[in-house]
Amino acid sequence: FAVDMVYIKFIVDTVPMTNWGRVYYQNLIALIPLTVIGLGTGELQSVFLSSPNPDFQWTLGSTLALGASCVCGLGMSYSGFRLRKEVSATTFTVIGILCKIGTVVVNVAIWDKHASVTGLLFLMLCMGAGFFYQQAPMRNQLKMDSDNKEEEMVVEIK
Repeated sequence: FAVDMVYIKFIVDTVPMTNWGRVYYQNLIALIPLTVIGLGTGELQSVFLSSPNPDFQWTLGSTLALGASCVCGLGMSYSGFRLRKEVSATTFTVIGILCKIGTVVVNVAIWDKHASVTGLLFLMLCMGAGFFYQQAPMRNQLKMDSDNKEEEMVVEIK
């Protein structure tokens, strides 16, 4: 997981590409294994046959739900790549973990098989630690800050 985050951050920082280019490229690459899995499990055949499943029919509502899901996924992909460009890999991971609290809240509200009270308390402890996380300054910024301090010291000496 950590290697994945660091590697993707390296790619985002070094490969010259627009944010939309990254999104389209990632989704195009994901389409290949998705198609293989769909063929292997029979999902593609059931979608394209005239009566694949008697319990399911394509309606305006199901088509709109599928379209909305695709738009949300595209937005999440864009936001993820944009955030990766702006922050460090560690900060991106912390933000991603902190955003999972919504999923936990929905899980607790809807289903009866969820984390125990002790587990939820430890989750809150981790969330609190994430709240206090502060990104370390980038190396270039540290060098610039030390150069500025040297200039200030020279000015004070004169």
